[in-house]
Amino acid sequence: MKIRTQNMLAIMPLFLGLAVLIGALMYIVQYRELIWGLDEETTSIAVATARHLDAEQVRALEDESTAPSFLDAARAVLDWDKARRMAVLSPQMQVLFDSAEDPAQARPIALPPAQRARLDNEPYVSTSVEQDARGRYVMAFSPVRDDDGVAAIVMVETDADVLTAHEQRIRRNVQGLIVVAALIGVGIALLISRIISRRIDRLTRMASAIGEGHYEQADETGGIQEIQDLSRTFNTMSSVLSEVVSRTRRAVVEAEQFRTDDDLARAFVDTFMPAEHRQVQGVELSAVNMSSRSSGHFFGIWEKQQHVMAVVGEIDAEPGLRAPLNASAAASLLREYWKTRDMEAACTAWGNLFNIRSAHALTWDADSDGITHCRWDSDRATFVTQNSTWTDAPVVLHTIPEQESHRIRLYVSTYAHLTPKELTQEIRLTLNKDQQGAIIVLKRS
Repeated sequence: MKIRTQNMLAIMPLFLGLAVLIGALMYIVQYRELIWGLDEETTSIAVATARHLDAEQVRALEDESTAPSFLDAARAVLDWDKARRMAVLSPQMQVLFDSAEDPAQARPIALPPAQRARLDNEPYVSTSVEQDARGRYVMAFSPVRDDDGVAAIVMVETDADVLTAHEQRIRRNVQGLIVVAALIGVGIALLISRIISRRIDRLTRMASAIGEGHYEQADETGGIQEIQDLSRTFNTMSSVLSEVVSRTRRAVVEAEQFRTDDDLARAFVDTFMPAEHRQVQGVELSAVNMSSRSSGHFFGIWEKQQHVMAVVGEIDAEPGLRAPLNASAAASLLREYWKTRDMEAACTAWGNLFNIRSAHALTWDADSDGITHCRWDSDRATFVTQNSTWTDAPVVLHTIPEQESHRIRLYVSTYAHLTPKELTQEIRLTLNKDQQGAIIVLKRS
């Protein structure tokens, strides 16, 4: 009995420790799921509301009494959920509109300077789950912007006290897991203790028999290998449990990596829109997407007998996976149109089918010095064609915003002697790391 008790005490901490480890991991993963879901819902409403507000009208807004009818949509969003609050703030964080019944008694709206600075470049920021005397809450902020910058900031506040019931459910599940694991551990410990004790009793009898002179029993001492097998079994069990925990952690990391449509869009761009560096019909060229966030941008280099078309463009599409899919479809359709039509007719027919923000196309052939440049004119919503000839200077087609294009012109004029691939790398280094856009650099060989 003493040996069985000692073995049970040796095994019990192992199972209890594993149960606590797995339970804690489950609690962390599920709690992070709850927090992520609440944050995702709050930021989605903030971003959607900000994108539907007109920046010019918001700039004309002095306070809630002058709120135009476009804020009625914001009020309508709140009717179905009284636990949510929405406000429109000026860039200086002055409240222009607040859905709270009594704004003076409502929770203060606080946005740290570091997060406020991030709104100049990012679509949203959000707080962690905060708590005050009124309870727990989450705030999300999204800018209303246009070409002139940030016109206002939309704030959405969500009551986070709804997490309490979910946390209690997670705790009950984890506690149940620990109890079940402890019971399993007790049962296995009793069984193993009995097996080991029986083997020790047999070895004791064997030792007594040898002591009495029956030496033939000594051959059975080889049965002690069962205890070594038991040790290897525990090592195998520990290895399997370690692999399960490791696999669970990897699954959590992979799930976090591909959490949103934006992450899938970046993976699509990296996989299906790789950079191209080659020579076509006497022209050396380099074509790249500036970053994996350039999901609405595309480029293409296509040949038709002696003719070549190089094109870059940007499609106006919803963020997420839809943007790169629409951009890829637009590039494929333009290539098919160009196979059966001339450049101007292909671009015109193609432009009538897509919501184009910007597009540049260049065609040439190996037997001529002439080039044809087709550019999308957003003011007239049509393509403008211009004929010219090759020079020693590189030709750059891109969808980089105008406020950054001066850097490209500077590098082209300064480093005209570089190859297109080298010049493309220099341009990418001088621009913002997350700058969206597509670029093709061409140079006559």
